[in-house]
Parts: sequence; structure tokens; C-alpha cells
Amino acid sequence: MKRRTTIVLTIVLSLLLIATLPASASTFTVNSSSYARESAQLHQITNLADILNTLPEGFHDAADGTRDQFSCLAEGWATDPDDRTIDLTVRILSDGGEVAQTVAGVFRQDLDDAGVCPGGTCSFSINLAGLISPDVDHSIAVQAQDAQTGEWVDLSNTPKTLNCVEASWQQVNVNGFGNPETNGVISLEVFKDRLYAGTANGSIGGGVWRWQQDSQWQQVSEAGFGNGPANPAIVDLAVFRGKLYAGMGWDDAPGQVWRSSNGTNWQSVITDGFGDDGNIAITNFAVFKGSLYAGTGTIEGSAQIWRSTIGSDNTWTKVAPDGPGLIGNVTGFVVYQDVLYAASSHLLAQVQHKFGAASMAAIGQLSLLMDLAIQAIPQRVVLPSSAVICI
Repeated sequence: MKRRTTIVLTIVLSLLLIATLPASASTFTVNSSSYARESAQLHQITNLADILNTLPEGFHDAADGTRDQFSCLAEGWATDPDDRTIDLTVRILSDGGEVAQTVAGVFRQDLDDAGVCPGGTCSFSINLAGLISPDVDHSIAVQAQDAQTGEWVDLSNTPKTLNCVEASWQQVNVNGFGNPETNGVISLEVFKDRLYAGTANGSIGGGVWRWQQDSQWQQVSEAGFGNGPANPAIVDLAVFRGKLYAGMGWDDAPGQVWRSSNGTNWQSVITDGFGDDGNIAITNFAVFKGSLYAGTGTIEGSAQIWRSTIGSDNTWTKVAPDGPGLIGNVTGFVVYQDVLYAASSHLLAQVQHKFGAASMAAIGQLSLLMDLAIQAIPQRVVLPSSAVICI
């Protein structure tokens, strides 16, 4: 019994000594083997993640060849099959060197219709004019960055050969937007990074057009805003408090103001010439010190200037009443040295009201002469056919 107790005690002491001693070579070998197994398992997991990860997909679908500065584009779409809600980073390479980066997060209807990405917001477009040397062929490649690994992946249909010609004036629409009776582009405005144009058409009414990402124009309003030839021209466009405003008229009906928060759905603001049947056009807008100003045009009588702080109906105040200092029509606004200037002309209304080809040519000549007259006016002066006032 005594001997058994001694043996047990010896074993316990031996175990305690082993626990307190530094790791032996054999213990280190065991731990090293365990670490190696864990590393191998981790490597296997990493390899498995690589196997499960799917690289980005997309398409480089911009046109190639020789292009002007407006259509010198690298565009297409890209998405991550592992998570199509992610907006992927895209880079543009010219002859192997990076010239631009962007995010594939722009809406495109065809991508939404095909279910390529949620909401169709996985397209991109970059104008390369100014980023690559003009009048030279370049190899343009587009790559998307994998969200999981950071790897850059070529999109389908890349690279393309692109030659951007030197900047010059180019016509960017077909004549009359395809309608020979549309005899003028009267106004231009940028709204939410898109270009809008207002037209004149005495037969069906003026309209608002928007330049699309594919360099095509789309009509985004009814002709005459539903009133046909009673609103033959979109005389001016302006942006105020997050909305696009359109002033129209130049028929015998009172001038109107419409506005849109998205550029396609329009609501009427003023339909009665600000309560004056003689105001047959809303000719110009200006934003000045937090208010929207609108000038009117008449065939007979004097022009008026109205102001609103929010742009809605029933919020407008006349700030330049009829009188000899503001004759005929407000033909332009400009802010100079914290002062709002308005130009007016009586003869312009008589010419512009006709909307014929000869009349339009006369308008161009008259506008040039009037501009020269304005530049020479140091203060408020009334001329026989034009004037400048300040507020």
C-alpha cells in the first residue's frame, strides 16, 4: 500500500514538473504540426472563397471610330454577380494608361427591364474629350474592380479604337428635331446634369426636349403644354429651388409658366399672363437674391417684371409696373455687381410674333444690334426701341 502511494505521488509530481518546464522539442513539434494544419485549413478556406467569388461582368458599349467632342465617350455597364446592389468602380485606360475612374451607378432603362441590376442603376458614361489627345487613334479599354478581391477585370467588348477630333462647333440635333415646322430653338438650360432645349412651332406649339446619354434628343413635354399653337414657343427656361421652369407664349393668348421637378412631369404655375391678357409671353427668367424674376412680352403697351420667392401660383408680385421705362418686352436679364439688369425692346415683339423664317432672321439681326446698344449704356437710359433698367 505504501509503495502504490509512492508511485502515484511520483506520477503527479512528474506531471506538475512537465507543466512548469519550458516547452521541449517534442512539445514544439506538436504545436508546429498543429499550426501547420491550421494554416493549411485557412489556405483551403481562402481558396474556397476564391472559387466561390464571381468576378464582375459588364459591357463596353460605346461607339468607336472618329468622334466629335460630344460623342467621344467611354460608356457601358458593370455589376457584381455576387451582390448586384454594389456600385462597382470602373476605370478607363487609354493605350494602357489610366485616364479616368467613375462609378457604375447611373440608371439605364434597358438594364432595369432586363433585370441586370436592381433599379437598372449600374451604367456609366465618361466623355474623354480633353482626357486623351485629339486627332489620334487610341485603344480605349474599360475595367471594373471586383468588390471582394479588388481585382481589375476587362469588360466584354473592350478595348475599342477611338479618335476624338479637335473641338469645334457641331450641330447636335437634326433640323427642327425632325419636324420642319419647328423653326427655332429659343432657349437652353441645364437641369440635374441634363441639357434641355425649348423650341418654337407655330403649328402645333413649342416643346421641351432633353439630350439623352446616347446623344439623342427626347421630347419631354406636350407640344404647347397641351394648348397647341396657343403656346407656340418655349421662350425661356430656368432652374429655381430644384425645379425647371418654362416660360412660353407669343400668340394672342396670355403667356404661361410651367414647372417640373424631374424634367418630364409638368405642372402649370401661371396660365393668365399674370392676370393681364396683354402679357402674351413670359420672355425671360432670372434668379436674384433668393427670388425668381419673370419678364413679360406684349404687342402693345409696356412689359412687366414679376417676382416670387417660391415660384408657386399666387406668390408673384409685380415689381416693375407698366411705364415708359420698360417698353414692349423684357428681352434679357443679367446680374452684374450685385445688381439685376433687365433689357427691353418694343420692336422685337412685333418681329417675333410672326414666327416666319424671314422674321427669325430679323430677330437675330435686331438682337445683335440691341446687345451692342446695351454694352454702350452706362446707366438707365430709354432708347427709341430698346432700354435697360436696373433693380
